[in-house]
Amino acid sequence: MAHGMGVAYPAGMIVTRSTALKRGGSVEARVFKELGERFVMDRVLGSGGMGKVYQARDVRHGRAVAIKVLNPDITGMVGLDQFVRETRFTAQLQHPHILTVLDSGDASGVPYFISPYLGEGSLSELLDNADSLPVELVLRLGLEVADGLGFAHAAGVVHCDIKPSNILLSGNHAVVADFGLARMFRRREWIGPVREWHTFGTPDYMSPEQASGERELDQATDVFSLGCVLYELLAGETPFKGENTMALIASRFKDRPAALDKLRSDVPESLSNAILKALEPDPAERYSAMPEFAATLLLSLETTPPPHPTIQRSSYPAIQPSSYPAI
Repeated sequence: MAHGMGVAYPAGMIVTRSTALKRGGSVEARVFKELGERFVMDRVLGSGGMGKVYQARDVRHGRAVAIKVLNPDITGMVGLDQFVRETRFTAQLQHPHILTVLDSGDASGVPYFISPYLGEGSLSELLDNADSLPVELVLRLGLEVADGLGFAHAAGVVHCDIKPSNILLSGNHAVVADFGLARMFRRREWIGPVREWHTFGTPDYMSPEQASGERELDQATDVFSLGCVLYELLAGETPFKGENTMALIASRFKDRPAALDKLRSDVPESLSNAILKALEPDPAERYSAMPEFAATLLLSLETTPPPHPTIQRSSYPAIQPSSYPAI
């Protein structure tokens, strides 16, 4: 069975308008009604507070896609007009290392967007299957992420939620996902009766300025987050620790992570220093732009003895092909 938000459909079923209506007026039924018979719904790939992701087959084009259905309560903070504007803008980001937006829409107040289904998991799954990754592999994947982010930054787009689960894998290469969500929710909002500040992002990877709730974030926040990801890929743990979310956020203001070359003998000192520079709490002390960070990573790659002549798919730890980042 393929399970949705309160509704279950048999795997491989063509969800027609009439089927969706008979199943009830749930969130997913409204989206399936909008999509009509264009897609064969297969299964749920991931879920979270932001919504759910479904694997489906595009009947017209004969390709696998991922359909992300957003929680209308969450998107209500932003508004449908902004959803349409931001999705249209991010759909223009055409780059080998950025996940393409194929289509998007609003089904009676329920936003959704459609992207290719890559089927090779994410960096999060790589970490689940290995304590740490080879230095050369980390550098190559890091350079690809930096390339995609640099392209987006040049177009005026800051991601604001770079983390392993948002970096997908496709044919040995890294692909950054969820640019649209980041743009929509990168501002803070009043929530609840006690007027608590809410900041979009993931505490393990967000920059100090993002954690502080600054409204205007630039590419320096993505430099910091990518530094966190690369640190974790090499060390097998995130650079900052805390017993709870507040302690975790506070640690990036007062603690300096251990140098990677002290944790792993095969990590060059130059690479260790480069990542620590990306993790500076003051944005002015980090790399001024993503291409500068990438240039340093490339220099480290050129001076790192490769464990293999080339990185092959078989060098990845085994992962489940059905994985997709939860939202």
